[in-house]
Amino acid sequence: MTTARFAANVVIVVSVVLSFGVWGLQRVFPMSGIVDWLGLSPDYYNFVRHIWALVIYVFVHNDIFHLSINMLLVYIFTDKFFRVEPSKIFFMIFFVGGVMGGVFYVLGYQLLHVFGIVCAPSILLGSSAAAISLYLYGVFSYNPTLSAKMTFYLRALAVVYISFTVLSLLYSIWIGKPSLSDCAHLGGVQAGLMIAFYARKNRIKAYHEMRLIHCLESRTHILNKLTRSGYDSLTKEEKATLLTMKDFPHKNANLE
Repeated sequence: MTTARFAANVVIVVSVVLSFGVWGLQRVFPMSGIVDWLGLSPDYYNFVRHIWALVIYVFVHNDIFHLSINMLLVYIFTDKFFRVEPSKIFFMIFFVGGVMGGVFYVLGYQLLHVFGIVCAPSILLGSSAAAISLYLYGVFSYNPTLSAKMTFYLRALAVVYISFTVLSLLYSIWIGKPSLSDCAHLGGVQAGLMIAFYARKNRIKAYHEMRLIHCLESRTHILNKLTRSGYDSLTKEEKATLLTMKDFPHKNANLE
C-alpha cells in the first residue's frame, strides 16, 4: 500500500514539471495559448470546450512563487495530517478539492453575471483549493495523531481563514471588483469539510465498534479464567471489570 506522502510527492513532481513546461512554451511561443488550454476559464463556452481543465488546472501555476507556496503547503499538510493515510485518500481529497474549487469558480462567475455584476473571465491556475481541502480534512476529521490542544488551535485558525475569505469575497463584490479566486477557495473549503465530517462519522463509529469487540473479548477471557482457576486468580483490574457485568453474581456467592 502506497502512502499519502508518496502521493504528495507525485503531485509535487507533476506540478513542477507541468508548470515549468508551460512557462517554457510561453517563452518560446508567446502566442501558443497553452494556458487557455490547461487553465480553467469561468466562461461557460470555454469551460465546456476545455472540460479537462477542471482537473489539469491544479497542476499549472502562474509563477515560481505561486508554485512554491502551494507545493510547500501540500507537503506540510501531508506530513502533518496524512502520516497514516493511504495514497487513495490523499488523491481523493486533493482532486475533489480541486474540482470543487473549479466548480465554485465557474458558478461564482455565472451567478455574478445573473445579478448584473460584471467581472473579467480570468483563467484559474494552481492547487490552492486542493491544498485548503487537505488542511480542513486534516483538522476536522478524527485525527488521533493530534493532541486536543493542537486540534483546537488548528480548527480556530481554519475558522478565521474561512471567515476572512467570505468577508474578502463580499467586500470585493461590494467595491465592484469580485474576487473569483475566493470562490475557488470556498470550493476547497466545502470539499474539505464535507469529506472530513463524513470520514469523522465513520471513524468514530468504527472506533466504538472496535472498543465493543475488545470489551467482549476481555470479558470472555475473564469468564474463562474464572471458570478454570476461580475468583482469586483474577487480577485487580479483572475483578473490577467483572463487577461491572450486570449478570455476574456477587463474588461471595457460590460459583460452582
